[in-house]
Amino acid sequence: MSRDWTPDEIQAASAIMKAAGHLSYEEFCSELSKQDEIRRIVICCHCGKPEYYGEMRWISGWCGCRSCYRHKYEDLHQKAYTWDDLDGCIPTMDDYKKQQEANL
Repeated sequence: MSRDWTPDEIQAASAIMKAAGHLSYEEFCSELSKQDEIRRIVICCHCGKPEYYGEMRWISGWCGCRSCYRHKYEDLHQKAYTWDDLDGCIPTMDDYKKQQEANL
Protein backbone atom coordinates (compact mmCIF):
# COMPACT_ATOMS: atom_id res chain seq x y z
CA MET A 1 0.00 0.00 0.00
CA SER A 2 1.22 3.51 -0.80
CA ARG A 3 1.84 6.18 1.84
CA ASP A 4 3.18 9.73 1.96
CA TRP A 5 6.86 10.25 2.63
CA THR A 6 7.88 12.00 5.80
CA PRO A 7 10.01 15.15 5.49
CA ASP A 8 13.00 13.23 6.90
CA GLU A 9 12.59 10.47 4.30
CA ILE A 10 12.36 13.02 1.50
CA GLN A 11 15.49 14.78 2.77
CA ALA A 12 17.41 11.48 2.99
CA ALA A 13 16.36 10.40 -0.50
CA SER A 14 17.21 13.86 -1.81
CA ALA A 15 20.73 13.65 -0.39
CA ILE A 16 21.26 10.18 -1.89
CA MET A 17 20.06 11.36 -5.32
CA LYS A 18 22.30 14.45 -5.17
CA ALA A 19 25.31 12.34 -4.14
CA ALA A 20 24.65 10.04 -7.10
CA GLY A 21 24.87 13.02 -9.47
CA HIS A 22 21.14 13.54 -9.95
CA LEU A 23 18.92 16.47 -9.06
CA SER A 24 18.04 16.84 -5.41
CA TYR A 25 14.35 16.92 -4.47
CA GLU A 26 14.45 20.73 -4.23
CA GLU A 27 16.20 21.05 -7.61
CA PHE A 28 13.69 18.65 -9.16
CA CYS A 29 10.77 20.70 -7.83
CA SER A 30 12.40 23.87 -9.16
CA GLU A 31 12.78 22.31 -12.62
CA LEU A 32 9.12 21.26 -12.58
CA SER A 33 8.02 24.81 -11.83
CA LYS A 34 10.15 26.05 -14.75
CA GLN A 35 8.37 23.55 -17.00
CA ASP A 36 5.04 24.91 -15.79
CA GLU A 37 6.18 28.42 -16.77
CA ILE A 38 7.26 27.24 -20.22
CA ARG A 39 3.82 25.67 -20.79
CA ARG A 40 1.94 28.76 -19.56
CA ILE A 41 -0.29 30.15 -22.32
CA VAL A 42 0.09 33.83 -23.13
CA ILE A 43 -1.46 36.08 -25.78
CA CYS A 44 0.73 37.39 -28.60
CA CYS A 45 0.71 41.19 -28.61
CA HIS A 46 0.96 41.26 -32.42
CA CYS A 47 -1.88 38.96 -33.50
CA GLY A 48 -3.84 38.41 -30.29
CA LYS A 49 -3.62 34.62 -30.57
CA PRO A 50 -2.61 32.26 -27.75
CA GLU A 51 0.89 30.78 -27.60
CA TYR A 52 2.94 28.84 -25.07
CA TYR A 53 5.35 31.16 -23.26
CA GLY A 54 8.22 28.79 -23.98
CA GLU A 55 7.48 28.95 -27.72
CA MET A 56 7.53 32.74 -28.01
CA ARG A 57 10.34 34.02 -30.27
CA TRP A 58 12.59 36.96 -29.51
CA ILE A 59 14.66 38.80 -32.12
CA SER A 60 16.34 42.18 -31.70
CA GLY A 61 13.99 43.30 -28.93
CA TRP A 62 10.90 42.03 -30.75
CA CYS A 63 8.81 39.22 -29.25
CA GLY A 64 6.01 37.30 -30.91
CA CYS A 65 4.34 33.94 -31.36
CA ARG A 66 5.61 31.35 -33.84
CA SER A 67 3.15 32.48 -36.50
CA CYS A 68 4.12 36.15 -36.21
CA TYR A 69 7.81 35.21 -36.17
CA ARG A 70 7.36 33.23 -39.40
CA HIS A 71 5.65 36.22 -41.05
CA LYS A 72 8.32 38.63 -39.75
CA TYR A 73 11.09 36.40 -41.12
CA GLU A 74 9.40 36.06 -44.51
CA ASP A 75 8.78 39.82 -44.76
CA LEU A 76 12.34 40.61 -43.74
CA HIS A 77 14.09 38.06 -45.98
CA GLN A 78 11.57 37.94 -48.83
CA LYS A 79 11.64 34.14 -48.87
CA ALA A 80 9.70 31.30 -47.27
CA TYR A 81 10.59 30.09 -43.80
CA THR A 82 11.58 26.47 -44.56
CA TRP A 83 12.61 25.06 -41.16
CA ASP A 84 10.26 22.95 -39.04
CA ASP A 85 11.16 24.39 -35.62
CA LEU A 86 7.96 26.46 -35.53
CA ASP A 87 5.73 23.42 -35.99
CA GLY A 88 4.01 21.65 -33.15
CA CYS A 89 1.03 21.98 -30.90
CA ILE A 90 -0.41 25.49 -30.70
CA PRO A 91 -2.83 26.27 -27.86
CA THR A 92 -6.36 27.39 -28.60
CA MET A 93 -8.26 30.29 -27.09
CA ASP A 94 -10.31 27.72 -25.17
CA ASP A 95 -7.05 26.37 -23.67
CA TYR A 96 -6.13 29.92 -22.64
CA LYS A 97 -9.56 30.53 -21.06
CA LYS A 98 -9.38 27.25 -19.12
CA GLN A 99 -5.94 28.22 -17.82
CA GLN A 100 -7.18 31.62 -16.74
CA GLU A 101 -10.23 30.14 -14.98
CA ALA A 102 -8.00 27.64 -13.15
CA ASN A 103 -5.79 30.48 -11.91
CA LEU A 104 -8.65 32.48 -10.35
